[in-house]
Amino acid sequence: MCGAPFQDPARFGASTWRGELHRLAGPLAGRKLIELEGVSCAFYGRLLRALGAEVWKVEPLSGDWARRMPPFVAGTTDLEHSLFWISYNAGKKSLTLNLESQDGKALFLELLSRADFLVSGYASSFWVDKGLELAELHQKLPSLVMASVTPFGLEVDLGDRPGVDIIVQASSGYMHMSGHPDRAPLMLGGGYQAPFHGAMWALVGSLIADYSRSRGGGGAFIDTSMQTSLVWLTSPVFSQWDATGVNLVRLGERRIVGTSSIKSVFRCRDGFIVWFLAGGPAGRVGMRELLEWMNEEGLAPQELAAVDWGTFDIIATAQDTLRTYEEQFESFFLTKTRDELLGFALRTGLMMAPVRDFDELLCDAQLASRNYWNEVSDARRGLDLRVPRAPTRTTDPIWDEESAVAPHLGEHTSEVLTKELGMSEREVIALRGQSVV
Repeated sequence: MCGAPFQDPARFGASTWRGELHRLAGPLAGRKLIELEGVSCAFYGRLLRALGAEVWKVEPLSGDWARRMPPFVAGTTDLEHSLFWISYNAGKKSLTLNLESQDGKALFLELLSRADFLVSGYASSFWVDKGLELAELHQKLPSLVMASVTPFGLEVDLGDRPGVDIIVQASSGYMHMSGHPDRAPLMLGGGYQAPFHGAMWALVGSLIADYSRSRGGGGAFIDTSMQTSLVWLTSPVFSQWDATGVNLVRLGERRIVGTSSIKSVFRCRDGFIVWFLAGGPAGRVGMRELLEWMNEEGLAPQELAAVDWGTFDIIATAQDTLRTYEEQFESFFLTKTRDELLGFALRTGLMMAPVRDFDELLCDAQLASRNYWNEVSDARRGLDLRVPRAPTRTTDPIWDEESAVAPHLGEHTSEVLTKELGMSEREVIALRGQSVV
């Protein structure tokens, strides 16, 4: 177990990396994003904020529905203690705005005129109902980069169809590949695969548009479909169908090699490891040492010891033989812990990895060597959290390693309206009394 707060990474041999030790404004410093509610918007906005943009999180008076997403702190279910919200909204500014009211819509348009980016997860009908069609907004604000991330895109028959992650995974073929062949398909991930992939593609389009704008071009309207974002990941399966007429099937813990399948997840004494039979150049690395280890403990079957793994050909080997070999290796793995097997793999170069849980990852030596965890204290919520730093390292730092926390509902309404629109505190109070903000 590794639940203790993260300690000095130097004890794991962490190297100094100036891209992670400098605080900076970020390459998008000075840019402003209006982020509307939703999972995809939260992820998109989190990334833009990390790149230096100021993010105005515009929420309904009742709060973004993402504030209601589990898990919650200590079993609470109020709007301020969703750990999803806390994780993906750090450093943003929250302002509440009633877009059902004429004054609320007018304020929204004024803020848009001062923004550089807009990200929305709303369907076309939402904008039509509000009298704020995106195409018209794009014409009125030609320098604005507008990104929409919806389950199926806006300009299609299903453009107004609601869809959570599992709906999009099912509609994209993503689920068809996941799980065991004799059981129902499985959803991947924690409920965020489709929204996050959609947000990433919207972000790529937005950054390209921003670069073009910086060179004299205008803004852009980016219509992103979560469904097509997931279909993109499965491109080879469509080529397989066109070329061979074979429809990819799910294989559980097995993977296709030629016309055979090999197991890739094995049981061990305290959990699971990822490993697979390998021949040829890959089979020359670690396999001889693995058999020697098994032989030292009297657990190497004679037929395994007789195999020349440097020339072993999985495709030419009968499937029943492959399964027999796999069972024999697993019998040995069941006598060892994940750490024992990982240590052996690191010494010999054998391709093998333990299946880690999240508690273990907080003390993972590889992540520690990259100084990956950032400690953040949220005094108002009474939380000390470890959050991921940037996944990439760059020669010059581009990621703002701030220690800001997620905003409370409407925390920055007055600040944004007075600073950006020149309103007085009295005017803001009046708008609150009218349920506009």
